[in-house]
Amino acid sequence: MLEQAAVQEIDFYLGDPKEGSRKGLATMLRGMGLKNTKAFESADSLVHAIKHRSPDVLMVTSDIHGDVFKMLKGIREQDIGLNPFTVISVIIEQDNDRQLNGAMQSGADDIMTSTPSAGQVMDRLERVAFKRLPFIAKPDYIGPDRRREDQRKMPFQVFEVINTLKDKIEGRTCSLMQLEDDIAVMMQDVRAAQLEGYGHKLGFLCNRVIKAYENKQPVEEIDKTLRVLQSSLNKAAITARKSDESGLASICSGFAGKIDGIFTEKNRPTAQELKLLKTLTRAYQMSRENISGADKPH
Repeated sequence: MLEQAAVQEIDFYLGDPKEGSRKGLATMLRGMGLKNTKAFESADSLVHAIKHRSPDVLMVTSDIHGDVFKMLKGIREQDIGLNPFTVISVIIEQDNDRQLNGAMQSGADDIMTSTPSAGQVMDRLERVAFKRLPFIAKPDYIGPDRRREDQRKMPFQVFEVINTLKDKIEGRTCSLMQLEDDIAVMMQDVRAAQLEGYGHKLGFLCNRVIKAYENKQPVEEIDKTLRVLQSSLNKAAITARKSDESGLASICSGFAGKIDGIFTEKNRPTAQELKLLKTLTRAYQMSRENISGADKPH
């Protein structure tokens, strides 16, 4: 088990809306040596604090005021705070599948179904410090790779992410500037993996629309898939902008706008519109190839 001296420099944020349990858990944590523990009663107050300074560890209950899982996904996407690789632990209600799924999809490292004891906290900190699951990055997910072997049909790039918790336990520190640089480099690879995933997703959705039209499926079903395609294009554009890939972002936004015309007609897609969908995946991949080529040394 970790010694108290090893955890004294860890920045630990605790989120719990219940005053009694929040104060009790915070007191326990500080008594264990986690002297840099700060407690918050709402997601908004946590977001404000994280934007100012990212912690090494965030422990939050699922019933905290605000959309906790949206907040956690925002951290992983680096929309909230500097460090998207903060160790995240979520306490959920027992036998609550909705909360369990929400915690898993948000990219949490650790999920508990009851308030932990001091020993359990130390055990879990040690595990996530030294046996942390590697991360994967998909269009709608950044977080631990929890796939079983039979779910690994599509290979994803695996990332051994920055772990400031482990660094501090082992007595290593780095400047804020160095941490920012390290995170920026890793996030370039994460964004690239996400954009690669979007390429596969967009191709799948385009083929689905075309086959639905050819099989004369109901217009409503085609429109539903087109809506998903448009949403995916807009999200891909956002990811491309975060990666400073303005050309790819313009392509995605442009195609998303053209899909609006298909919606408004309330008819089956025309031959020209189907042709447009067939060119989408190729245009996306060509833009990605051009960007990758430009990144290579000459």
